[in-house]
This record gives sequence, structure tokens and C-alpha cells, in this order.
Amino acid sequence: MTKDQVVTAGAPADATVVRPADAALFENHLELAAYLRGWATALAREVGDDRRAPVDEADFLRGYGRALVDLAGHLSIGDALPGGPLAAR
Repeated sequence: MTKDQVVTAGAPADATVVRPADAALFENHLELAAYLRGWATALAREVGDDRRAPVDEADFLRGYGRALVDLAGHLSIGDALPGGPLAAR
């Protein structure tokens, strides 16, 4: 790690090493990720976590919850930071 790189507290071990200029944005992404994981957990409590092919609204919500967890994972490892694979181009 160089003097131009930092890792934000709360980031998972596989997180991107973040430039100081992006540290505040990354901290925001970690907060968003925690919110999304909580939302997904609430959905799973409501409709369960069955992984069969979707056939009804509950199945749709289970898939939606898994998508929230996936998005939270990408935010947590820095994929949406400038230069990352999910960054706006």
C-alpha cells in the first residue's frame, strides 16, 4: 500500500484499496451496503429463502433480496468507486 491508498474501517478483507480522495464515498457505499443487507434480511424473514424457480410474488421477492445482497457485496468491496467495474462511465 502506498501513502496514496487507505482502507476504510468496516470494509471486508477483499475490498479494493481506496484512494484518500474516494474514502468518504467508500464509507457511504459501506453504509448503503449495510442498509441493503438489512432490507434483504427483512425480505428473507417475510418470504423465506427458497431457491427454486420463481412462480409467484414471494419467489420474486426472494430473488429481489438476493439481488440486494449481491449489490451490497459490490458496494462493500469498492466496485462502484471511480475506476471500478461498476463505476458510471
